[in-house]
Amino acid sequence: MREGIHFFTNSMRKFTAGGEAVTPVPTAFLAKDMLDAPSDYVKVYLYGLYLSEAETPESDMVMENKLHMKGSEIDQALRYWADRGRIKTEETPEGPVYSFKTPGGAAAAKAAPKEPARREMYPYAAFNLRAADIMQRELKPAELKRLYSYMEEDKLPQDLVLRLLEYCVGLKGKNINIAYVDRVEEAWIKRGIRTLEGAEEAIAEFQARSSGARQIMRLMGILDKAPGQTELEYYRKWTKDWGFAHEGIVAAMQGKEFSKSNPFKYLDAILSGYHERGAHRAQEIAELSNRTDERDARIKEILKALNYRSLAVTQSHVDYLNNWQRAGFSQKIILLACSEATRSGRRSLDRVDQYLQSWKKHGLLTETQIRSHIAQQNELVELIRQVYEMAGITAPIEEKDKNFYLTYTKQCGMEHDVLLLAAELSSITEHPGRYMRSILKQWAKADVHRVDEAMAMEQRRAESRINVQPPNYPQRPAPPASYADERGRQSVEELRQRFGTQ
Repeated sequence: MREGIHFFTNSMRKFTAGGEAVTPVPTAFLAKDMLDAPSDYVKVYLYGLYLSEAETPESDMVMENKLHMKGSEIDQALRYWADRGRIKTEETPEGPVYSFKTPGGAAAAKAAPKEPARREMYPYAAFNLRAADIMQRELKPAELKRLYSYMEEDKLPQDLVLRLLEYCVGLKGKNINIAYVDRVEEAWIKRGIRTLEGAEEAIAEFQARSSGARQIMRLMGILDKAPGQTELEYYRKWTKDWGFAHEGIVAAMQGKEFSKSNPFKYLDAILSGYHERGAHRAQEIAELSNRTDERDARIKEILKALNYRSLAVTQSHVDYLNNWQRAGFSQKIILLACSEATRSGRRSLDRVDQYLQSWKKHGLLTETQIRSHIAQQNELVELIRQVYEMAGITAPIEEKDKNFYLTYTKQCGMEHDVLLLAAELSSITEHPGRYMRSILKQWAKADVHRVDEAMAMEQRRAESRINVQPPNYPQRPAPPASYADERGRQSVEELRQRFGTQ
């Protein structure tokens, strides 16, 4: 055994030879070790053997320049040969010392181990050959180092690492960067893939996902692109996380148009709706789609009844219909409400909702009950319209106007003609609505129910020249007082003749 190769921590490497050292390369190295080792490792060994004759140190920089290798790669090569028994390593105060094993002498023969099997001498021999076959080229030392780390540091079996390399080459081609293999290996470890069987299952799942995503892209009209990470992640979420069958995804795409801008994001929104409703298979989606089409047809019928220009169905429309159906309203009743809303001049779904809620509040649940109620309301509106026309009021009739009319006719017991009389008296004022309410309030206090009672009260007011307007009540520009008195007496006389009172 030669005393040789000193490696110092001061970045100088010294190779020495002694005893029976010879310049020729050991036969065992040529016949066995050299055949299986990476080419750069062979270069380091031979150059170190050469320097051992000179027994002079050589700096790291000089060795790196001559060998065209980095210092870390040279260190890796030296450790490689030490691991395989070609170099012996000893620690000294100056640094590690490497001794080359060369032929010669009894000591060498005694120290030389018996001829081991090639696998014992170099356990990665078959691995290197298989890796080179997969890559269709010889791997660089740095690449082999990364692959070895999977087995030595991450404790992955050789067959799994080779399958990993084969899988990556199949995806990216033989010119893949080892960094890509690193990322895939890291992903496998995170997923707990540590056996060849587990890898085959994961690869089969990925291939199915890739094939499924590719088919979806073709249905979208995307023919010039392979599924990327984004598309694969979406497809994995749909099938694995949400539980969609591939046929279910295809069924959900029927009748949809997909642009080239984020088509998978649009499909994701569609599938999210089906997922929330528990539809994941083609039949379930078809049934839900039929119900959706029926729902949309109902909504469009409602929008058409309201004379909407656009019949596009929105989520707001769907929410309205769902609420009405949950409340028990049939489509016929909803359309009745639409008719009333249109007739009132407020063609909105909110107005339709107000009619429906009002009917429900009054216990009107059947079409017959509601139509009868509508007829009564129409009659009421007509009576109010007569009063308002008499007073010169043009505002649309609303619920508050109905309450006003019913207060004086139902609660106070006044005849309809009494309200017409109040309207006539109010027509000459600037604010007839407020003035009419003021008169009716006074008549209600006086317990007036009939026209003759109201006329008598106003006759007395006119004769005593009592101003019937409330204090400070704004009126139209007033004529002379004598004219106002005369106009009041004329109005009373006209009403007496109209209503036949004495």
